Amino acid sequence: MESSEKTAFEQALDILLSGRTPRVWSFIASIFGDLARNPDDELSAHLINKMTALIGIKPEATRVALHRLRKEEWITVRKLGRNSIYSLTAKGLLQSQIASQRIYGLDVKRGDHWHLVLTEKARAKGPWADPANGYIALGQNIFFARGNAPKNCGDHFVISGEISAVPNWVKDKLFNAERDKNLQILTQQFTALQSAIDAKNQFDPLQVSILRSLLVHCWRRAILRYPDVPEWFFPEGWPGMHCRSAFDKALSNLSKPSLSVLDAFISDSKIETLQD
Repeated sequence: MESSEKTAFEQALDILLSGRTPRVWSFIASIFGDLARNPDDELSAHLINKMTALIGIKPEATRVALHRLRKEEWITVRKLGRNSIYSLTAKGLLQSQIASQRIYGLDVKRGDHWHLVLTEKARAKGPWADPANGYIALGQNIFFARGNAPKNCGDHFVISGEISAVPNWVKDKLFNAERDKNLQILTQQFTALQSAIDAKNQFDPLQVSILRSLLVHCWRRAILRYPDVPEWFFPEGWPGMHCRSAFDKALSNLSKPSLSVLDAFISDSKIETLQD
């Protein structure tokens, strides 16, 4: 009689997926961000399709997602025989590196200099309208960001210097109770994941890669919804600190395989080659 008990890998997938398949294009962006965020890194369509198939994503959906990321100039592609080889564009590399600093908690010195912009009218156009510029809104006409103010601030009131105090009403604007609940749920999931991926469990390189990508994807979607501010902005007892700790512990048990190891592992596998 066959046992119906799930393997450690299946248990880990259940914990991370929670019965829901992630948006394919967003998940593939997470795959690149974790496995291939350096300039010379490349992922074959063969490998991408192998990974997405492990969580039930069909080749057609993967193909559409890759096309979307190409259209948004996030990735580029070259042909190698019948296979397609993908890599991040300059735009994708830059955004992945910026996001990685927050996802992995990299120790990057940014300084304590900030600037604040007060516009005369609500929703006035300017660099603060683009999320990529790192501005944080305190209202419809109040924005602040790290570093010196850009020269193209226009006819607006600008203050530069260090922040000496962060009142509770500002913290309340920056941090959201509903998002905090999601962090608490993620902390429980990441803690449960640590048991499923105990060091005694041996996963193959492809399984490690998909678990890492799912773990990073869950944490990325949560942490990037919060403003990029120093810890002293956080409200007392903010659950993000516990969630990061659980994320770091789980990730440390899933050592990232090199792309050469992954390519070698799947080289003999037979799978439908993605075509653009």
